[in-house]
Amino acid sequence: MLYITTAIYPEAAAVLKELPLKKTASRYGAIYTGPSAHLIVTGAGTVSAALSVSEALTLSPPKEEDLLLNIGLCAAPEGTTTLGEAFFIHKITETATGRDYYPDMMFSSAYPEASLMTVPTICKSPVCLTDMEASAVYQAGRAFFSPDRMLFYKIVSDFGVSNGESEETFTPDKLTALLTPHIKPILTETSAYASTLTGEELLSEDELSLTRELLLRIDASATMEAELRQLVRYLRYRDGDVTEPLRAFLLHYPEPVHRKEGKVILEAFRKYCLT
Repeated sequence: MLYITTAIYPEAAAVLKELPLKKTASRYGAIYTGPSAHLIVTGAGTVSAALSVSEALTLSPPKEEDLLLNIGLCAAPEGTTTLGEAFFIHKITETATGRDYYPDMMFSSAYPEASLMTVPTICKSPVCLTDMEASAVYQAGRAFFSPDRMLFYKIVSDFGVSNGESEETFTPDKLTALLTPHIKPILTETSAYASTLTGEELLSEDELSLTRELLLRIDASATMEAELRQLVRYLRYRDGDVTEPLRAFLLHYPEPVHRKEGKVILEAFRKYCLT
């Protein structure tokens, strides 16, 4: 099953052109269901996104093999891209808290990768790709999906509201038209990726053992465990072997630590993996 989230109906309309889904009852946002997908229209902003995604996933809990897919519009710095260009998001920064979130890192998309900032209000002069929901979708989804099963795509709709756009620029039909060419390719590559997630373990027994040891060493929560395992799989995919870096971290941090310090160690491991 594919759980798709969009913020507003003009985004959802592009998805509904490709998938035969029917609207069902919901308290927050809107939910459309079908045999192979659920579409969650959250409403704008992080609060609406968190409530809508949490409700939908609670009403219809995903299985281990399911994916969460966020598709939506975003602002971009003027002169860096063109209207309608799509990006695959590998890092989400929530400006209200300063926290960074890392969706799937192993998947190789046909779309260019980019970082995204989630802001609390409409951005007048974006310094990078910017939206108002992604960090909340990630945080709500994290209770049900591991990071490697959450995919985020953003399509540029504007360059900030201070650059002379009129209301006609943002009509529902025009917004839907920006997304429509990308929906089928995104669904196709997402489906292909899902078929590779068979549950077969990529890591060797030694690598699994070292991973478990590091998880104990940092007093990992369920969220920390999901992130560490994703990082280890990413490193294995990139470098072909993770025994040496795992052993190096275990040697550098020889004693068990409390979770707060463990988060610092996890952050150090993340930086190692992503550089």
